[in-house]
Amino acid sequence: MGVLLIIFVLVCSGYAQNCREEEPRERKCENVCSDDGICKIRAALLLPKNTTFDASLPVVEPVFELAMQHDVVRNAFPPWVQFEWRRYDVSDCDAAYAVITAIDAYNDCSHVFFGPSCDFALASVARITKFLGNTGIPLVTTGGLTFDFVQPKQNCHHEYYMMVRSGPLGFKDMAYFIIDIMRHYDWRQLLLINEPEAQVHVAGKSTCLLMMKTFANYLKKEDIIYTPWDTTSDGGLNYTENLKFYLGYKYTKSSTIDDGGVGRWNWPRRRPMSTPKPRPVPLMLNTASQAPNVDANAEATSTDDFGHGSRRRLMPTSMPIPVPVKTADANQARRTNECC
Repeated sequence: MGVLLIIFVLVCSGYAQNCREEEPRERKCENVCSDDGICKIRAALLLPKNTTFDASLPVVEPVFELAMQHDVVRNAFPPWVQFEWRRYDVSDCDAAYAVITAIDAYNDCSHVFFGPSCDFALASVARITKFLGNTGIPLVTTGGLTFDFVQPKQNCHHEYYMMVRSGPLGFKDMAYFIIDIMRHYDWRQLLLINEPEAQVHVAGKSTCLLMMKTFANYLKKEDIIYTPWDTTSDGGLNYTENLKFYLGYKYTKSSTIDDGGVGRWNWPRRRPMSTPKPRPVPLMLNTASQAPNVDANAEATSTDDFGHGSRRRLMPTSMPIPVPVKTADANQARRTNECC
């Protein structure tokens, strides 16, 4: 499949624009067929030797060798066309080394680049490939996961004009996968927990940071609220304390979400409390002559705070009426009760 893609890229590169906007400089080695009648396609592998990365020279090169031995690939090319694979080490997927190896591959008259796959190294090389040679050098990669690489590449004004992404998945696809889940469950905000230098083996330096930036870019477009949390700037707090700070109770939902039996969330609502009715205030009279004339056997009906009726006997007139006393007298009475 990868070798068939080379044919497509080489054919399309013949119709590419001259992005340098100057007279083409003759380089005989750019021709697939030499004056001796030998036709050879020179492909450059721009990948790191370090096997820490998923796409490395020791891993990818045997795959291409196996692909070249397949009958489908053999029958796709005339028998007089040869392939020459050249290896270039992009040390630790560094962007500076990637540019140097790309220039070396160009000086060695490579017709097509495979790699780099790390996003920072890929961006550095993909920006200059449209200026190499008369019509640029096509670049095929399984990387280019961030949202910058999915922009249009139709002419020289586009940043990554000569780049072809062959990978099946990108960060944009992952972002809309999460967005579709949030739409399904009617979730409107989320917490993005970012460990910037994690997953380096996938797309090189700052893989998670680039992924979170892609997520944030498309979450903004969909009007979804998000809170970023960089785990490297935790202020000396552990994950539990940071979750309390960043998460808290902001993401609980009091409404019921029913998706047909899957993932039903029913957060209990607090029952509203009834307003208590005011209680009767006891009369504090100065003299017994001001006491109301109440029958000792009279009864009245009252209602408690829960709405239940009850019957109580009213205070008879023969009972002593509490009379407020001065502060000094009250203190003296309290000391008398404590000691006696």
